[in-house]
Amino acid sequence: MVYNSRQFSARNQVVKRNFDFVYFPENPDTHYLNDIDKRQGEYFGIITLEMNAVDNIYLGSGFIDYNVGAGLIGTTVEELNKAIIPGSSVKGAVRHVARAISDGCIMQSEKERLRLTRQQISSCVSMPKNNKPFHVCIVCDMFGTMGLKSKLSFSDFVADKYEVINCQVPVQFSPNVQAPFYLEDRLHKGYKLYYTECENRESDKLETVTALEKGAVFTGKITFDGLDENELILFLHSLGIGEEYFSHKIGGYKADGFGTVNFKCVKFEMNGKEILPSEAETYAKAYVDKCSDDCYDRIKQLRKIMHYKK
Repeated sequence: MVYNSRQFSARNQVVKRNFDFVYFPENPDTHYLNDIDKRQGEYFGIITLEMNAVDNIYLGSGFIDYNVGAGLIGTTVEELNKAIIPGSSVKGAVRHVARAISDGCIMQSEKERLRLTRQQISSCVSMPKNNKPFHVCIVCDMFGTMGLKSKLSFSDFVADKYEVINCQVPVQFSPNVQAPFYLEDRLHKGYKLYYTECENRESDKLETVTALEKGAVFTGKITFDGLDENELILFLHSLGIGEEYFSHKIGGYKADGFGTVNFKCVKFEMNGKEILPSEAETYAKAYVDKCSDDCYDRIKQLRKIMHYKK
């Protein structure tokens, strides 16, 4: 079931939300790895990716410019005539998808923020005296957690050719995670994901931002070291590579149609050998065949929300 949060009626007004939820796993497996000192898998290598901007992208630089016609303008990240998507932003987006389609844990910080009380929801952050977790789920083993180094290293994604445009967008507000459309039976519905193809939202409160115009192509690399087979196929599937898969969302103003990107494998090196990029798609597709029925249901939910691929 996909929870329909696109519209919420209040006092005869309809507010477009442009996001939805993939429910939490029924049985999170926080014991995917029980011995932290034996977490070395057999797969290592580098995947080189193109990230194609299907829509405009805004990644705030933290600086504000002033324009006589537009007033204050939030600026996006540029350096030495290159547009830059920080590797941490890409890693966060991929990790979020991996959590939504696996039996990974619910992070303790999110559990507290959402006031979740279901007994089956647990996390991997129990720390023994050596400052390492006792055991971890598949996602924390791949992406790292407190006291545990990540097996995945994301470079920045850089575009040499791009256009910068000023856009007027609705003023952003912090989400109210206790609002009715976030909850079911007084519990949070699941992982929040933005539609990759959004409906326009009307607002009488607008601000101007400098965005990267759609059509830009970014290049970056992800180095992986010590993944086992289950982790390798989950990682590649979470990138959304392959025509029938899904797009990703990067940066700000996701609910207003910004940030939709598609990943494409252009080079794939694994275990000291260069193999065809199409092999990365083959590994990605294998996750659908090997995952649990519950994970497969959540993959179908995610694709309904994030399928765009133009």
